Amino acid sequence: MGQIYQDQGNLEKAAKYFKKTLEIAIKLFNENHPLVTRLANKLKTISQGGAKKFYD
Repeated sequence: MGQIYQDQGNLEKAAKYFKKTLEIAIKLFNENHPLVTRLANKLKTISQGGAKKFYD
């Protein structure tokens, strides 16, 4: 769901879903798992995109 919202430009909803997925992935795996890293990077990218929109 997070990717769909991100593709639509709805960064707030995308971040919500990526954050929830990240929390679940950390519980299932560990913080060093590749999926956890990818999700954390997605959240970082989204938050940077939101900041860029704010300052533009």
